[in-house]
Amino acid sequence: MSMTIKEYAESRKISYEAVRKQTKEYKNKELKAHIKYDGRTAYLDDYAIDFLDGHRQKRNTLLYPTNKEIEEEMARLRTQILNLQEELVRRSDRYTQLLEEHSKTLEDKARTDTLLLLADKEHEELEQAKQELSKYQRTIFGLYKKVD
Repeated sequence: MSMTIKEYAESRKISYEAVRKQTKEYKNKELKAHIKYDGRTAYLDDYAIDFLDGHRQKRNTLLYPTNKEIEEEMARLRTQILNLQEELVRRSDRYTQLLEEHSKTLEDKARTDTLLLLADKEHEELEQAKQELSKYQRTIFGLYKKVD
C-alpha cells in the first residue's frame, strides 16, 4: 500500500512540510528505493511509511481539562474541604472534652491527696491519743490515774 506525502502527513496529523523535510533527509540513502515519483507527486511504500514512523519525534500532547471536568474537580474539592472541616470540628470538640476530663481528673487527684493528708494527720492524732490513753490506768474509784 502506498500513499502520498500529503496523505501521510494528514494521517499522522503533522504538517506536509515536516514530512517533506523528513523524506528529503532520508531519500538518498535509507529510502532511495522506497519513494516513487509520478510527475511531481511522491508515493511512499510500506517500508518508507514504517521507516518515517520510526524516525518521528514523539509529540508531547497537552490535554486541557474541559469545563465539566473542572467543575467536577471543584465540586470534589469542595466536598473534601467540607469533610475536613467537619473532621476538624469533631477533633476540636474531642480535644476540648479531653481537656475537661483532664482538668476534672487533676481536681479529683488534688482532692484525694488532700483527703489522704487529712486522714494521715487524723491517724497520727488518733495514735497519739491511744498512746496517751495507754499511760492512764483506772483506779478503784472509777477515776483514771497517769502511770509513768
